Parts: sequence; C-alpha cells; structure tokens
Amino acid sequence: MVTDLRAIAPPAFLAIVVGLLFGTAVSYGFAYDDLSIIQSNGSIGDWATIWNALTHDLFHNTDVRASPFWRPLVTLSYYVDRSVSDSPSVGHIVNLFWVWVLAVGVYRFLVSSGASNLMAIAAAVFLICYPTLVEPAVNITSRTDLLALALGLLAINSERSRWILFWTLLALFSKEVAIVLPVMFLALGKRTGARASFLGVGVYLVARAAVMLGGGLGEVAFSHRDMIEAGAVFWLQFAYTVAPCLSTIGGSIPDIEPIATLAGWLGIIAVIAFLVLRWSATPVLARLGLVILVPSLLLASGITGNQPRVGDGLLLFPTFGALCCLLGVTYRLKVEVRILGLFILSVASITLTRGDIDSWRNDATLWNYAYAQSPRDSLIALNYSRTIVDVQPELVPSILMDLKFEDPRKQREASEVIARAHIQLGEDVLAIPYLLKALGDDVESKWANSTACLLVSGQLAPEAESVCRLAFTTDPLDGGLHNALGVYFGRLGEPSAAIPHFEAAVSLAPENTSYGANLRSAMSSVGQDLIEE
Repeated sequence: MVTDLRAIAPPAFLAIVVGLLFGTAVSYGFAYDDLSIIQSNGSIGDWATIWNALTHDLFHNTDVRASPFWRPLVTLSYYVDRSVSDSPSVGHIVNLFWVWVLAVGVYRFLVSSGASNLMAIAAAVFLICYPTLVEPAVNITSRTDLLALALGLLAINSERSRWILFWTLLALFSKEVAIVLPVMFLALGKRTGARASFLGVGVYLVARAAVMLGGGLGEVAFSHRDMIEAGAVFWLQFAYTVAPCLSTIGGSIPDIEPIATLAGWLGIIAVIAFLVLRWSATPVLARLGLVILVPSLLLASGITGNQPRVGDGLLLFPTFGALCCLLGVTYRLKVEVRILGLFILSVASITLTRGDIDSWRNDATLWNYAYAQSPRDSLIALNYSRTIVDVQPELVPSILMDLKFEDPRKQREASEVIARAHIQLGEDVLAIPYLLKALGDDVESKWANSTACLLVSGQLAPEAESVCRLAFTTDPLDGGLHNALGVYFGRLGEPSAAIPHFEAAVSLAPENTSYGANLRSAMSSVGQDLIEE
C-alpha cells in the first residue's frame, strides 16, 4: 500500500501543479494558428475527409498556402477534439493532459537516470513553470512540440524495442524535430533503443516521401540566406531559451550581420568538436542535453531553408536539452543545493509565466500583449493590426504605413490590412492602391484579389480586367467577380465582351436574379435573342 502511494504521489502532485498553473486556459478561446487550422477549417471533425487530411500538410483546407509540415498525429487530434465539441475548451484540456504526460515523463526519466524522487520532481516542476512551455500548453495548435517531446520521452523510458519504435513513430508524426531521438538514445548509451529509433526514423521518412510524391506537401520556402544566417540565429534562439524575457511571441528575427553569422558557425563547430572529443568524459545528462540542443536549435534557426521565427513552442526541445545540461554539469553539488536552485528558478519563472498565460485568452489579447511589449516589431505590429482592423480601423494606417518587410508575402499582408481599414472607414478610393499592392496568385491573396476586382471595376480603372482575371484564379467559384467585370465592360460600351462574364456569373450563381438581368440586358444591346441563345 505504501509502495503504491509512493508511485502515485509524484504524478498526482505534478497534475496539481499543472492545474494550478494552467487551469485557467480551459476557458480560453482560439488564438494564433488556431484560427486558420481549427476555427475556420470546415473539414476538421468531418471524418469523411480524414484520409485526405492525414495525407496532406498541416495547413490543408485552410486559407494558408501548402506547407512542408506533415504532422498527421496532430491533425488527427484536432478531428478528435472537434468530434467531442466545437468548443476550444476541449483542445485546451487535451493540451494540459499532454503537459502532465510530459512532466511525468521527465520525472520518470530522471529517476531511471539515478536522480532522487525529490530531485526528479523539482526538475519536472521547473520545466512546467518555465516560460517556453506556455505556448505549447495554452495554444491548441502548438501541441505539435508538446506531443513530440512527451511521446519522445515515452520512447526513451521504454525498455522493449517494439514500444520504442511505436513511440518514436508517434513523436515523428507529431513534429519533425523528434528526428533527434536516435541520437538521444546513443547519448544515453542505449544501443538497442537507438536501433529501434533509427528504424522508426526510416519508416517515417518513407511515409513522408510517399505523401510528398502524392502531392500532399507544399514546397519548402527555401532560402540560402536563412541557411547561412542559421549560425547566428542558433545562438539567438539559445538566448531566447535560457532567457525567455528577451523575446516576444510572434516577433521578428533581428537583422543578422555577416560577422555574427561567421562567429555563430564557429561557435557551433566548437560545441560539436567538444562533444565529440569529450564524449566519454562528459556527464551523461550533459551529453544528452548537448545532443538535443544542437540539432533542435539548428532546426529552429532556419538550417533547412525555412524562414525562422520567434516562438516559445519551437524552444521546448531546446529547453529540455538545457535542463539536462544544467543537471549534468551540477551533478557534483549536494542534492539539497540543486533542489533549492531549481525551486528558486521555478519561482522566478512563474513571475514571467503568469503574464504570458493570461495573454493567450484569445487572439486579440495575445497581440495586444505582444504589441505592448514590442511596438516596433514589424510582425507583431502586423498581427496586432489584423486584430483591431474591424473595431479600430482608424489606428491601422498609422501603425503599418511606414513598415517594411523583407518577405514580400508579409508586405502584401500589410497592404491588405491597410486596405481593409480604409474600407471599414468608407474610404474605398484610398483602399484601391493598397489592394493593388496586395495582389497575389496564391490562396492567401483571395480576399485582396476579389475585393480589388470589385472596386477597380466599379471605378472603371484601366487595370480592372487584369485584376479580375487574377481574382478568378484564386476564387473561381465567385459569380460576383464575373458579374463585376461584365458590368465594367458594359459601362465601357462593350456588351459583347461583357456577355461571357455575365454567363459565367449566372452559371455559378443561378439564384441571383440580377446576374440574369444583366446578361439579358447585354445580349439585348448586341441584338441577340435570349431564348434562341
């Protein structure tokens, strides 16, 4: 009986800590990527579409362009959430459950590594309280990193090869960063686990290749510049890991100087060389921490050619790696001193964590908090403006007017938000120049293309035809666009050019009687008989 209580007490205590710290998140709404991936995604919860969703990227069936991120287990979890309820509370509860699983996994791993119960509990509590865990804990779509690390620890804590293979695959199906698992096993001296984990990576890569060949994944937004600058961004992300107060969620990566890039790569090479040369002499936990830190930080720094971003979720693996390093290099200190140190760090972390947790109540509170923290950050200013454009449109132009983005997609988004603000204020003429700057040939530009078509055709602007034809490609089922271009040609005195567009409008929306009336008027103008036609 006493033994049973001792086994149950640590997980129960960790559950209480998770509930006390993050329990309010159950009442929170959707925020950040939740809006596109879950809230506005009509296919989520429709089990007839599940196979299609599992064989496509994470952003499939959203207004976001196809990405190279294939995370089928995460996608499946969204379907299960929606099947239970449309309320975001279900998603938040699921995230908190996985925070608890992660905490228990850390505790059991450390105990199996020789740590005392109190030491293992103190380390798990520290991880729970650390600010980089906030985003994965309270933002539903950030459960990717949470699942990957929690499932990865289930693999590490397993003894049998088949379970290691199983948990490794699930971790990889949650996020690609779990590819570090085989190296983690090697760092721990578990060769059998490493072989099973390597097999899991192989199976994952074959499955991913099959999905890619089937057209289910988007192309990597490859950038040689991001790859080169990854050396400096690596250390920047490391700084954000050990000092989360330096970063703000959704912020921009600062401009990188060439000398910083060179110094960054030299530093990374030095760390790898130290790890190789001192492999046997390095304490096991410190060695494990380094083999987690280096690849996970490189992945978060744009080494694959993807543009890096600032986000706490990206730093969950590095945070666990840093914790292992801390425990490894302090192993000679008395247990009491180490536990006291972790307790002090946990209390200090909570002072930062509480404000971060409250900011995630919904998308508006998130970006209001971030903008108050970093008003000069261009990405934060853009996202903040998107949340206020419908309620305070008069503020948006002054916030975004002078901002410049290196990424042309973000520059178009900024122009679109300014255009939305002017339209909200009834200033359609002022909106047109910004709409023209926001035009694009991808699904993310659909609103700008369609709205520009309607406005410029109404103003009889010379670019109306080219703008509307672009709008047809991103929103081919909108009869209103064809009708607008037809009206444009009609007002220019070209009814024969207007007829095909009115016919398309009638075909797409036969219930709209005005489209039919416009078609009959245009045909009458060129002497055609409607019945014979």
